[in-house]
Amino acid sequence: MAEKKESKVRDNKVTITSQHPAPFYVLVAKHALADFDTIELHAMGGTMATCVSAADLLIQFGYAALKNTIIEQVEVKGQVGMVKRPKMRIVLTLSLIHICRCRRLLTCRSRWSPYH
Repeated sequence: MAEKKESKVRDNKVTITSQHPAPFYVLVAKHALADFDTIELHAMGGTMATCVSAADLLIQFGYAALKNTIIEQVEVKGQVGMVKRPKMRIVLTLSLIHICRCRRLLTCRSRWSPYH
């Protein structure tokens, strides 16, 4: 019998880096949305474009809805001393469209199940 896999998502914050493209973070965010109703995408500096792309894809495909966007400047220790860098935080909530899709899929599965 197949066991349910335990989720590896620890919290609702997804930190965007320059190591992966936007579709990778869409997948990570989808896993986080399975466990949390609200997630936060965090990015600094040049990775803000990847963060916006990932959020846009999640919204376009109906997985999430935009709740809030915060852009601020933070001081980071650099080679020359303290340097100001832009920091972005996009807060997304689980979309009602996605919830309805999941419910419809579950009812279709139970309706066609040979065991009911």
